This record gives sequence, structure tokens and C-alpha cells, in this order.
Amino acid sequence: MAAVVVLLATTVGVVGPGRDVEYASALSVDALSLGIAVQQDQEILIGEQPTYVLTVANPTPAGTRNLFNATVRLVLPSGSSFVSASETVAAEIVDAPNPGETTVIFDNVADLPLDSSFRVFVTVDTNPDFGGPGVGDTTLPVGATLTINASVYANSDPLVLVDWDPSTGLVTEDPTGTDTDNSYTGTAATVIGNELFAFRVNDTPLGELLRGVHDNGSSGRSGSSGQVVTRTIQNNPDYASTVTTFTDVLSPHWEFLGCTTYYSSSSDNSTDVPLNGGAPLGEEWVGSGPVADGPSLGPGCQTPLSVDSPDAGNGDGTANTVVVWDAASFGGAAAMNPGDTIDVSYRAGVPMRQNSTTWTNEPGVGVTLNQGRNLDNNAGPPTFEDGFTDNGPDEVVSVGEPTATATVTLVGTYSGVVAGGLDPYVENYSTEVEDLIVTKVVSGSLIHGTTVTSTLTLSTGEYRNFQNLQVRDLNPDGLCAQGSFLTDLTAEPSPDWQADCVGGTDST
Repeated sequence: MAAVVVLLATTVGVVGPGRDVEYASALSVDALSLGIAVQQDQEILIGEQPTYVLTVANPTPAGTRNLFNATVRLVLPSGSSFVSASETVAAEIVDAPNPGETTVIFDNVADLPLDSSFRVFVTVDTNPDFGGPGVGDTTLPVGATLTINASVYANSDPLVLVDWDPSTGLVTEDPTGTDTDNSYTGTAATVIGNELFAFRVNDTPLGELLRGVHDNGSSGRSGSSGQVVTRTIQNNPDYASTVTTFTDVLSPHWEFLGCTTYYSSSSDNSTDVPLNGGAPLGEEWVGSGPVADGPSLGPGCQTPLSVDSPDAGNGDGTANTVVVWDAASFGGAAAMNPGDTIDVSYRAGVPMRQNSTTWTNEPGVGVTLNQGRNLDNNAGPPTFEDGFTDNGPDEVVSVGEPTATATVTLVGTYSGVVAGGLDPYVENYSTEVEDLIVTKVVSGSLIHGTTVTSTLTLSTGEYRNFQNLQVRDLNPDGLCAQGSFLTDLTAEPSPDWQADCVGGTDST
């Protein structure tokens, strides 16, 4: 473990005091930037109350001077409503600027010195007319786009406040009507649109995954037994829905290992693994034993309707694994009440080679499920990392990590209002395939003058041995490593290595 001392630098911006409203001659328009994003990772369901993050900045070199008295204007579409915000609301104007729309004004919420920014968090209701099933239909149906318009205004003169019309929410010029006077010198605008869904699939993506599908690590190999994959079907909070089919398409790198609820704990459908280096017919390598099964995953392990291995369309004979669950797989849970969720869990791993369309022994049609937990078609290209490259002083990194992908498709019915027919819900996932993973965990808080402890953990997959490893931990400027290490790279010319560490203490 390594200890790190934290050095923090703080910049304080000077803001102008409150002033009476005045007007100044409009100068050249100042540079402002405005971004808006949804705080949640998932798609928005009808009836949810998503939070939007508005980020306003005065960046250089586009910006050349300090700006003051920033005012933010938000226009919500018909069928939605304002719920709350992180800043004080100066006005919430209904039916403005157009019937059904709502304008929200945040007046004089911040000053913006050069290279500064601020954020406003706004929560919106996507179904404010809902009064219970059959009471108050949605104005915005499923399939419609929730479009929000945002704008910001500020002035280079701290004595000038942005002027807006309290009846319409529109930002105005000097009421005298002259063209030379304006209540702002800088402005920016942006828009965001999000489709509304009846249901979605949530997942915690596997950013990296070690190769391996067996439980043991004999013959000097380190053990790895795949990964538990859980997809969560989530219904909207206001209306009932029904699951018709749920399909998970795994790319050729994946081996579907399933669950012991429909594969017995001793089940390995492999009978003649190709290119296995002379190992017994059912083994992937000499001493590998059967593929992993792991402990029971509980009620999320519904029995699929089918497991098939069609051509992946890559032109190299590799095959996807297509797993389909139907309504019968989920039983009564397929009829989802508002807010219901269904977990779909299984095990999957990355074997030595990709799946192909060629089988040494034909396992039978998909409804037998025998194409899962079966390495008899693993004659495709290897799944290992492609190589390594020199990445500068004392750094060699792996390159060409393969990417294992998955595409889930949820087909169902929905009892609410739909715009133009209910489309299937589709979500894509990707995972980097690794033979070696380094993780870093820091304990303690990053407070000026304190010490925090970092723990680096190296994990290896099933198929490769490693030796003579050297690990480099790069701490950014302001973090000083404590203790003795093999190499001190603080003096390297690259800005990456600069650190204000007393007495030449290592930063790496």
C-alpha cells in the first residue's frame, strides 16, 4: 500500500455586490457556454421526474473579460412541469411563451469571472396530469420527445441586471426600444430532447472482465470463472406493462454459462473442444476441468426459451450467442404493475477462442439449451489482448484489448398512450476483455495536509501467466507519494510528472 499527501490549491473569484437595475450600452457579445444533460444514466420513463444539470461557463480564450449577474431561462414543453431546483426560482410562468409551455427563470444566480463556471440542477415531472390509472391521460405519450430549451444571459458591467418580462419570461432589451442599449452582453442557448419510454433495461456495465470460464487454476494457471450478469427490466411508475420477449445477443467473445436452475451443477455440454492442445475431448486445455457453474443466483435465473448460435455477420465464421426468454419464462411476473422490476441473471465468461458457426458435435436446436455451456464451437480467433506498446518514459501498456458486446431487446405491451406504436426497447453494452487488471482503491478523504492510503490490486485471468511485473502509479500534481519506491519520475520533463513535493519526495 502507498500513502499519499494531498496538496490543494484554491482559486477564489471576486463577485460584485447587489445593485439596482441599470442599463448600459451593449458591447460585442461575450463568449458564454451552456450545456444541459440528464443526471441519470438510463433512458427516461413516462411518469419519472428526471433531474437535468445545466452548466454555465465563461471559458478562455473565447471569453476575454469577467461577466456578472447571470440569469438562466428554462422552457419546458407542454405535458411536463417544473418540480424543484438547486437555485432560487425568480419566476415560474405557466403557458409561456406558448400555451402549455412553462418558463422558469433563475435571476442573477451567479457571477462569472474568466474560466469559472456554475451549475443549476432542475427536476422535471414527465406526467403531471396523472391522477391514477385512467385519470388524466398523458399529454406527452410514450414515444414522444421531451424537449427542453435553456438559455443564459450575463453582462460585463456588474451594475447591469438582465431584464426579463414577468408575464412571458422573455429576456428584453432596454424598454426605451433603442438598439444600442441591452441588459446583457453575453448569451448562450442549448436544447435537449429525450424520448419517453414505457419500460427499460438497467444494468451495471462490466467495464473490464478477465478471460476464463473454469473454476480451477491448475497447471500454473490462475483461476477465473466468468461473471454474473444481471439485467433489470423496469416498468414505468404510472402504467401497467407486459413482457412479451426478452432477448440477449452476446458477441462471439462470450460463452453463455447460464444458471444451475436449468443446467445441473455438473453440466458441461462440451464433448469435443477444438484446438485444445491435446487435452481430453471435453476440456479446453489440459487440466481445465468442466466450465464453471458457481453458486445459485436465486430467483433471477429464469429458464430461457432458447439458446442459439447464429452467424455474427463478421465475415469470419464467428457466431453470436442469442438467448431468448418469453412471457412463460417469467411466469406471473411478466404482467408488470407500475414500478415493477424483473431481474434476469446468468453467468457468462470469455473463453480462449471465440464462438464459431462450426460445431465438432452438433448440440441440437436452441430449445434444448445445449448450445450454452458448450465449447465445441470455440474454433474462432483467440480472445486474448493483441500486444503491448511503449507509451513513453518507463511505461509499457497493453493495446488492442478485445471488446465483448451485448445487445438486449425487450418487446412488450403498455397500457398507456403511445405515439405511433410501441417500439422494442434496445440497449447495447460493451466490456473490455483482459488478461491482467489493476485496480486502485483510495481510503481517506482528499483534504489539504492529510495522508490517504492507496491499495493496488493485480488480478490475472485463466489463460496467461505473468512475471517480473512493474507497476507505475501516476499521482497528479499536488499529490505526493510517501515512502521509498523503485523509480522516482518526479523530475521527468513531461508536465504529467510535475508535483510540488517537499524535498523531492516521489510522486510516482
